[in-house]
Amino acid sequence: MPKARLRHVFACALVLAAAPTLGAQERPRNPPQREGGSREGSRTPLPAVREADALEIGSTALAELPRVRVESGVVTPKGKVLRVAAGGDLQRALTAAKCGDVVTLAAGATYSGNFVLPLKSCTLGNPVVLRTVQDASDPPEGTRMRPSLAARLAKLVSPRAQSTLITAPSTAGWRLMLLEITVAAVVPEINAIVSIGDGSEAQRTLALVPTDVVLDRVYVHGQPQQ
Repeated sequence: MPKARLRHVFACALVLAAAPTLGAQERPRNPPQREGGSREGSRTPLPAVREADALEIGSTALAELPRVRVESGVVTPKGKVLRVAAGGDLQRALTAAKCGDVVTLAAGATYSGNFVLPLKSCTLGNPVVLRTVQDASDPPEGTRMRPSLAARLAKLVSPRAQSTLITAPSTAGWRLMLLEITVAAVVPEINAIVSIGDGSEAQRTLALVPTDVVLDRVYVHGQPQQ
């Protein structure tokens, strides 16, 4: 390449390198306007990002860990055992139970109805437990319930198009474990099988929302035609 052309290219490179970069505050405030006075490419400016809030590219900083840890594991019951035989009054047992009590249901038995977890003021560390009577074949804590294990589970069955299990406002401290919860096959459709809380106007404040309700190794399902 001739020396004159090299000098020209080199001079252009210097001009480009020396040209200042327009920052956010240096860009033209009034972009070209179309006929009629409207701005071409007019956009709402984004809010300024503080340097302290910006994440540096390539940063190795880790996201903050959760500030609260919820312990939801099985605890040793501190109360008494309320046994509900097949065909027994499950709702009466749920109402009578106190924090730390265990309501046990007969293996393989069916309890038909629409049951309410009534108002309690219990905790995850001392809940009311509703479960199928214990057996050595129960899947261990931390594993998933499988339909193949449902044969020995106590079954809560709704006979109508209403939730099988609902909660009373503000109730707290329940553990439902090793249960099958479903709807009768004659019910054409169902919106919710287990309803924790109330999505209607009745639940107006946070204090009315049920808390500390744990579903542990339960088999909740509808019917094929539903």
